[in-house]
Amino acid sequence: MDDFILKSYRSGYSSVFGDNNLVELDICPKCVKKIFEKQIRITARS
Repeated sequence: MDDFILKSYRSGYSSVFGDNNLVELDICPKCVKKIFEKQIRITARS
């Protein structure tokens, strides 16, 4: 599987990732579902 989700953002003040750092994450969709299953909201396209 070559499908990955890329999330990139700047951390905020007093972030656990440091102030104003670039945070990037590449993760497979199955891992996202497994890790965040209870927090994910999926809405069907209309």
